[in-house]
Amino acid sequence: MFSFINLPAVRIKKSKLTHNELINLFETKENEGKKWETSFFNALYNEDMDRINMLLKEGGITNKSLAMYYIDLLLAYFTEKDYDNNINYLLVRKILLGDKEEKKGFVQSIDVDGEIIKVETKDGLISATKISAIYPNVKKLFPEIEGKNRYGYCHDFSKRLAKNLNVPCRVATGYVAPLSRKAQCLHSWVEYNREGENWVLDVTRNLFIKRDLYYKLRGVKYPVYKISKETLMADTEMISYLFDHEVWSGKVYFANRPLAIRWYNHLMREEKRRNKEVESSSSIVDHSQEPEK
Repeated sequence: MFSFINLPAVRIKKSKLTHNELINLFETKENEGKKWETSFFNALYNEDMDRINMLLKEGGITNKSLAMYYIDLLLAYFTEKDYDNNINYLLVRKILLGDKEEKKGFVQSIDVDGEIIKVETKDGLISATKISAIYPNVKKLFPEIEGKNRYGYCHDFSKRLAKNLNVPCRVATGYVAPLSRKAQCLHSWVEYNREGENWVLDVTRNLFIKRDLYYKLRGVKYPVYKISKETLMADTEMISYLFDHEVWSGKVYFANRPLAIRWYNHLMREEKRRNKEVESSSSIVDHSQEPEK
C-alpha cells in the first residue's frame, strides 16, 4: 500500500557559522517573531486599527494570507478533542465564513465529514484529517495529541513518530511563518510518500495533510532540512546527548545535522579530556603525610 520515493530534499547550504552562532541566529529569529506577533495580537485586542494596518503592511500580510492563517488555526482547533464544542474553533469558523447575507469571501464553505475537514476556497479545496484518526495507536505514544498540551515539542515528537511508523519517512525541519514573514519559528514535522503522493504528519497539531497544502498553510520557508528514519535511529545516542547538553544544541541537529555532528564530536573530546584529567589527578599519591623512616 505504501511506497517511498527519494524526494529532492532542499538542504541548508554548508554553513560557515559556528554551532553557537547558528543557535544565536535561531534565537534571534524566534524572539523577533514573538515580538512582532505579540504586537499584532495586542493591536487586535485593543482594536487599534492604525497599529494593525501598520503591522499588516510591515508583515506583508494580504487579505488572502490572513484567511490562510485563519484556516491554519481552524485545522489546529479541529484536530483537538470535542472540537465542535471548542469556542475558538467556532469563532474562527465564523470569521472565515462571515455573514451569510454578504457575498462570500476567499473561503466558500467549510464541511466536516467524519474525521475529515474540507475547506473550499477560491483557490481550491483544502482537505485534512487527524493523525489520531489514521493511526489510532498514536494516542498511546502521545496521550496529549488531541489536547492543548501537545505544543512545544515538535522536534522530539516528530523523531518519536518517525521511529514508530512502519513506513520509510523523514523528519523535516524549517522555518514556518503562517501569519507573516515577521513571525517565523523553527519547526519539525514528518513526511512520507503514500501511493505516489507526498504527505505531512505534524504531531504537535495532530494534522495529516498533503505536503503542498501544508507548506502553503504554514508558510514553510526554504531551506528545509530532512533526516531519514534510519539516520535518526542510528543517531539516537547523539540526539539524546545534545538535548541533555542544551535544548538548542538538539535543535541544531534537526536543522543542520553535519554541524551538530561536529559539535557533538567536540563535546565528546572535551568530556574525554576532562575524564582523563580526573583520572590523572586521582592517581597522584600525596606523600607529604608519610611518616619518616
